Amino acid sequence: MNLTLKDIGVDRKIEQKLSVYGVRTVKSLLKKTTKKKGRKRLAKNLGLRSKVIKKWHKKAALLQLDGFSDNEIKLFESANIFSRKDLKQWHPADLFERLVAINAEYRLAPSVPSLEKLEMAMT
Repeated sequence: MNLTLKDIGVDRKIEQKLSVYGVRTVKSLLKKTTKKKGRKRLAKNLGLRSKVIKKWHKKAALLQLDGFSDNEIKLFESANIFSRKDLKQWHPADLFERLVAINAEYRLAPSVPSLEKLEMAMT
């Protein structure tokens, strides 16, 4: 998947400002914002709160999971899963049940990723 900064919620004006600081891709954003210090520095340079930068970082990390739709990504976010590392902390069956419950309550996706799909993503 070829992700853009827009895919993680960065508007065009901020995207132009980010490019001044060497952030032109999702990959470069992930690299610069991995550590709290990097997020704080970038937030200060952009005149934003570091929470905004952290949100972008988490979204970018989550979108690195291949094979999941935007709606399925929203389900993961609702279950506090923001990366492959977060995903691997779950047992597949437990996560499946949690996603089913979240989707039943909030209707974020037309369907929940199958147990088999979750298992494959966790390997």
